[in-house]
Amino acid sequence: MGPKKVEKTEEQVKSVGIISIKTVRETNPYTIKGAVDTRDGQMYHVFQATRRKILDSTKGSFTDLKSGNRMLIGDAVDRGLVQIEYDMNASGTIQEEITRTYSVHAVVDQREKVKLPFHEAVSRGLIDPDKGDYIHNITGIHVPVVEAIKKGFIKATETDKPENISVDSMGNKVAEKGVAAIRKKLINPLKVLKGMKH
Repeated sequence: MGPKKVEKTEEQVKSVGIISIKTVRETNPYTIKGAVDTRDGQMYHVFQATRRKILDSTKGSFTDLKSGNRMLIGDAVDRGLVQIEYDMNASGTIQEEITRTYSVHAVVDQREKVKLPFHEAVSRGLIDPDKGDYIHNITGIHVPVVEAIKKGFIKATETDKPENISVDSMGNKVAEKGVAAIRKKLINPLKVLKGMKH
């Protein structure tokens, strides 16, 4: 039996950034009539939907029970998941603050035609750190984040659980929680194998 070959597993921690956008939506007063349970596609009366934990009136949120994602009731109305009836006799509007958080995986450098990690894009001036806008480095035009994501300039996914992402001391590089556990799982077996080699 000859010496065992030890293969090193290279750990790659992806640098991503977090961008949060706050907007205010104004709507006419309405009454919620029902909500869809995404597991069976059925529309349930507001009381049943609340009991099934589809609607949470205290948080003003709708939960997609199939995926576990939570969204504001206004967004669920836009997607046809919540049925409402507008109160035409009421005066005034309802203001709803909406916060959307995006996990940015890469930013496109238009001049170099390459995708860059978030922190590098910020240091190269492709992301305005104050406004969060994407800056097209050929035209110099500032593009709002949502539009930049739609156009593919920023590679990002919307996350409703930003608490699962940890930020480093710079505040702009982040890694999914659990990386430390993965690192420990990779390094400890390598130590054991290295010790067996002698």
